[in-house]
Amino acid sequence: MQNNKFLNFDNVLGLSPHPDDIEYGISGTILKYQDTHFDLVCMTKGGHCDQTTNSTDRHQEMRNFWKDVKNVTLHFINFDAIDSGEDYIINYLEKTILKNHQLILTPSKFDNHFFHKKINNLGPALCRIRPISLIEYFTPSSSPEWIPNIIVNLEEEIYNEKKNRLNSFVSQLDKTYFSNFCIDSFHSSLDFTKKGLHWVEKFRSFGVILK
Repeated sequence: MQNNKFLNFDNVLGLSPHPDDIEYGISGTILKYQDTHFDLVCMTKGGHCDQTTNSTDRHQEMRNFWKDVKNVTLHFINFDAIDSGEDYIINYLEKTILKNHQLILTPSKFDNHFFHKKINNLGPALCRIRPISLIEYFTPSSSPEWIPNIIVNLEEEIYNEKKNRLNSFVSQLDKTYFSNFCIDSFHSSLDFTKKGLHWVEKFRSFGVILK
């Protein structure tokens, strides 16, 4: 039977600063690699300055997105991670969620959103005494300084499913980055189109991938 795993990993922990970050950034990869199990941790209920955070159950939007997807388990932080110290968050994750994971996915350190950078800082600490690989994923707020070195090609069927599922984030559909143009632009570039890759998701590995 053909291996259908992301980089041949069995268990992956994905850290999402807000509801929709993981979904927007890498859900096509998760939908594609059904033999890898992804534990996805949503660190907040939304941004402090986002009016939809208090008026909408954005966690439920996230649950709606992943409905019927068998290789995903969702986890929701029950405290204010934005204002919490990194030591507190790391201790919480190590005691409650981090188990037999072989890979941790975080946003980039070259990100224009301060909280995305904070979540990125958790990655090296969570890997400090465990044989866990660490990979960053591309988000709409990633800086041009960030250059991917792992590309996942999304077949048309997977890409269309991802776009349809993004409609689950009803509270965000009026945002510019949720427009059809922005979503398509996020997943494409001239360089990859020339290689025959129409829709892609982007990652960056630092150092050695532990197997």
